[in-house]
Amino acid sequence: MSLVGIIFVVLALVVVLVLGGVAGDLVARDPGYVLITYDGMAIETSLWIAVVGVLVGLFTLWLIAFLLTRLLRSWGMFGRWTSRRRQEAAAGRTTQGLLLMAEGQWAQAQRALVAAAPNSQAPMVNYLTAARAAAAQDLGDARDALLVQARESTPGSALAVGLVQAELQQQAGEWPASLTLLNEMREASPRHPGVQRLYLKTLQHLGRHQDMLGALAGAKKSKAVSKADLAELEAGAYAGQIAASADLASFREALQAVPKGVRVTPTVATSLGQRAVALQQSAIQLAGSSADADTQLKELAELAEPSLRSAIDKVGVGAGSERLLTLYGQLQGEGRERQQALQRWHKKMPQHAAVLLAAAQVAVQQEDLVGAREHLEQALALPQDASGLGASGHLQMAQLCCAQGDADGALAQMAQVALVEGEPGLLALRSKDKVEPAAQPSAEGETPTEDASAA
Repeated sequence: MSLVGIIFVVLALVVVLVLGGVAGDLVARDPGYVLITYDGMAIETSLWIAVVGVLVGLFTLWLIAFLLTRLLRSWGMFGRWTSRRRQEAAAGRTTQGLLLMAEGQWAQAQRALVAAAPNSQAPMVNYLTAARAAAAQDLGDARDALLVQARESTPGSALAVGLVQAELQQQAGEWPASLTLLNEMREASPRHPGVQRLYLKTLQHLGRHQDMLGALAGAKKSKAVSKADLAELEAGAYAGQIAASADLASFREALQAVPKGVRVTPTVATSLGQRAVALQQSAIQLAGSSADADTQLKELAELAEPSLRSAIDKVGVGAGSERLLTLYGQLQGEGRERQQALQRWHKKMPQHAAVLLAAAQVAVQQEDLVGAREHLEQALALPQDASGLGASGHLQMAQLCCAQGDADGALAQMAQVALVEGEPGLLALRSKDKVEPAAQPSAEGETPTEDASAA
């Protein structure tokens, strides 16, 4: 023990002795008197004994309170220890469930996650992940029940759970139900990016193009989707409206609603060309070569041709423009502007088969079969991997040969079709071969004899 400790102990003993001596002197001088009476009972004692009794009582009360506090604290520690053990076990089950989810074992993952949810620190995550596992098993009722549990387990989680529910409904093909849910969510959170993204996806799938255009304005302000995705969705909506047009009037109205900058995008231009060609073919079938049909053909060509031409110029006469060039060649009507455009593109890309094929189509419409055949021959002369025409190119050449009365050429092209398709089942015919009609049965219903057939 250090010197300071020894001095402290000595001083404490001195103080105790002094206090003890003072107390003994006071007791010896006058012990005092205390009388306590209550309901006929009386307790008599000296003052100093009463003081000691009070001190002992206070010490006893303090000791009892101290022991109770320690006991309660120990019980709380035990409870916390038990709770911590349950949470650790739940965390282990949750980790196991997530691993099973990653492995694609949906049923086992669902059981592990649901079992761990009550003691998990984030039960909503368990229930949502279990709902995804149920959705992967096509268990719609179990999925919805788990989503309800997720919402009830965490206050204020309605939006987050609703987003997951809408996503799972879309994955299950429940698009109308997803749209109903998202409409409710839009009323509560109209500018939430996640709600807007899922809402746009639903409208796109359901073909609600007009509603989609309205929703895109809000998505543009809130920046819910990137500029590239926004442009793609906008083009898809306008393209859908054009594709839904049933006649010339609705086609014209749908086209007028499209901004000029959007008309030249490949998506809109392709839809525009496809619908114009289809309406032209319908007009030809219904009205034939009447003046009304000619008027419709001309107006449809005037509406579609500028956008198609601008789209091809924007994309470039190369990869990705084949479909646009095919539609450009299929348009009926005045061909002078199209011939000039095709000549310009052919100069830029002389080895582009789609340009040559479109030029052949325009030449046929102008009744220039010689020019059409020249263009098609140039296309077929290209390597097959560069032209990409395949059997269709030879079939079209066979058509031209037939139109010109070149039977040998037509049969040669059909033989090429057999080679390209790998089907050697065509007959090896030549134009000079004549097929005799089959012998007819006699009037009496008898079949020809062998001699007669031999003759």
